[in-house]
Amino acid sequence: MSSYLCIDPGLSHTGVAISDSTHLVETLTTIHAKDPDKILIKILAVINEQNPDHVIIGQPPFGPIHSLAQNLLTALKPHFQRQLHLFPEDLSSKMAVKKLVQSGGSKQSRRDKHHSAAAAVILQNFLDS
Repeated sequence: MSSYLCIDPGLSHTGVAISDSTHLVETLTTIHAKDPDKILIKILAVINEQNPDHVIIGQPPFGPIHSLAQNLLTALKPHFQRQLHLFPEDLSSKMAVKKLVQSGGSKQSRRDKHHSAAAAVILQNFLDS
């Protein structure tokens, strides 16, 4: 029975989602940090708390987040001895916003969940692939 943690890295906000062996994906949290070292420390805390078997990092095809995702993978390797994956995250933010709008709720609520919802979209795509 495997569990999966997904990270949607960003320059200011990093979304996190989780799934257990049933493949039910849930938003988990958003890390509000710009400094890569602070992001890593907070991600490691979430990993230690959730103890996943796999960590998936969303990676766009190009741009600054592409490099950020690769750097995050490299930084996590010494700390996480299980499976690490980079996974394409094309249009995950747009899909997440669309799902949040469809689910209702206030604009502030959607804004608060946007990044973790994008991580949930990436994780669902990973599990479906």
